[in-house]
Amino acid sequence: MESVVIHTPSAQDLQPIKPSLIKPISTILPNPLHTLRHTLYTIFLFSYDQFIDVLLPCTTFALCTTLSPKLTSNADPSDSLPRHLVAAATWLFVLVLQCDLQNQSSPAGIAEDTLNKSWRPIPAGRITQKQTQRLLDVVQCASALLSYQLGCAPQWVVYTVLCYLYNQRGFGDCSGVSKNGFCAAGYVCFFAGAVRIVAGPGAMLDYRVWRWIGVMTFGALGTTIQIQDLRDEVGDRARGRKTLVIQMGRRNTILWSVGLVVAWSLVLPLWVLRGAWQVSVVPVVLGTVLAIMLLRGLDERNMGADRWVCGLWGLWIMGLCVLPGVQVLTLQG
Repeated sequence: MESVVIHTPSAQDLQPIKPSLIKPISTILPNPLHTLRHTLYTIFLFSYDQFIDVLLPCTTFALCTTLSPKLTSNADPSDSLPRHLVAAATWLFVLVLQCDLQNQSSPAGIAEDTLNKSWRPIPAGRITQKQTQRLLDVVQCASALLSYQLGCAPQWVVYTVLCYLYNQRGFGDCSGVSKNGFCAAGYVCFFAGAVRIVAGPGAMLDYRVWRWIGVMTFGALGTTIQIQDLRDEVGDRARGRKTLVIQMGRRNTILWSVGLVVAWSLVLPLWVLRGAWQVSVVPVVLGTVLAIMLLRGLDERNMGADRWVCGLWGLWIMGLCVLPGVQVLTLQG
């Protein structure tokens, strides 16, 4: 028969548990506020680069085009202009987020971001590839419903097809010309949808608006957007993407871009819009600064300087977007 051993607790065992060993409930259960803040900041990081490149220029373009009687007919946004601007900015952000999630969750996109932009959510470890795919499904449904509600369903359909061909089928990787063309076509959707939202449901987008959109996108924007590829050269080479910077070389790309920036800064205000010389001041000043910064990096690659150049390119595009509004103010003056 086995004997039963009774353990008598020692004085050390009877000591009370130290408060430092007791985990607070906040470390066991997730903090809703922290989770919400983490999620919103992660979503912000997905589209951080697009605020200067897309959101601000396209919203500005829609506002100034709508306020120009020479471009938009039957637009009466005065009573609800702030609400329409918020709706347009929200719609643009959702569309940009849709494309960014699709691009950054692909294996090639993750490899590129690991080299070029390690702060983005997936390479930084803030979110997994699978979680990003689930988020993409939600965002695509939201963008479709929002586009239908705002009367921009055609623009959403075209943009979604473009994103699929660009991100999933690699149509934007085969050459620098095709990449620029896809980007320009995407901006057509941004501009046309934003103008329709800001101008209101009763506005008519006639040939003058479409001509202005076409010249801005496939003209000024589509022929200079390779400036954005200067900062991404290392990652683009790693994933096998062919851009004008890789195909033409850095020096030739910069010289070509400088000439186009100077040309479009004069052609758009003075010839396309037939404005007075005062209308060209904003794009000429911004274009000159951009050209000088480009020439400073002609022979030597500097990641920090290339990022500044990309930001200046976005500001220059915004300077072109305000031209219809500047023209109205000049005529009133």
